[in-house]
Amino acid sequence: MEHIPVLLNEVVTSFKGIKGKWIVDSTLGRGGHFFELLKTHNLLVGIDADIESINFVKKELEKKNFEHKDSLYIKNNKKVLLIKGNFADLDALLLSYGIKGKDVGGILADLGISMHQIKSSGRGFSFLRPEEPLDMRIDTQAHKYTASDLLSFLSKKELASLFKNLADVEKASILAERIVNYRKKKRIRTVGDFLKALKMPQKKPLGLKRHPATKIFMALRIAVNKEHLNLESFLYKAGSFVKEGTILDVITFHSLEEETVKRIVEKLGFRFKTYAPSPEELLKNKSARSAKLFVIKK
Repeated sequence: MEHIPVLLNEVVTSFKGIKGKWIVDSTLGRGGHFFELLKTHNLLVGIDADIESINFVKKELEKKNFEHKDSLYIKNNKKVLLIKGNFADLDALLLSYGIKGKDVGGILADLGISMHQIKSSGRGFSFLRPEEPLDMRIDTQAHKYTASDLLSFLSKKELASLFKNLADVEKASILAERIVNYRKKKRIRTVGDFLKALKMPQKKPLGLKRHPATKIFMALRIAVNKEHLNLESFLYKAGSFVKEGTILDVITFHSLEEETVKRIVEKLGFRFKTYAPSPEELLKNKSARSAKLFVIKK
């Protein structure tokens, strides 16, 4: 299934006036926003913690006849730099290639997980893949513990707190108790094991807008990848660029992300406008229904 970039027109419009400076896509994914921005900008940086995403975009650039030396891809007057790393280390990653605050015109962070990771990574991101190992690490080198590990050693109280605080999961204590009871008999190794422990079906029951396991899967993914902590670190790092005139675009998908962006942006004293998907976009891409774009400026 193809990953459709959300709020694409709004992102492109927000960066429209930037000339002669780098545009940084700090969550590259499959390059949905990146390749659209490449049509109108000559200096692009793509950052992603998942090496599969970096390799995919490399191959796409080669198909477009970009020549490369190490991480730099060049075609005519266009330069593209691909960096494997976490956006939480934004400033250090850019500085390692000699890119400073005054050199950057725009930064994008799309906080959604890519459709490829959900459908094809084999790492247990989706409840529709019961046979997959419950890994959920976006960067398998950087993170030691898998989702299966967390479910094995966290206490009932810790699990309930994780589910409630990271995704506002209803009946978090009851679900945590089900997990603890199940693991006494069998370790939760696969997506199917997890659904059995939760006593939830694989397919979404008729009449429900979303699968009952959606939020609990999200909370577990956030915890495994430390997404909430990485987002805070990224926003402070990106803030140093905004102080020098950079436009920062952040696309959120749930309330925890929204609250974090608002809290830190207001603390840093920046202005922001928010944009929601148009009715036309929602007809084409139902995954965009919870998306919100923050356009942040000095």
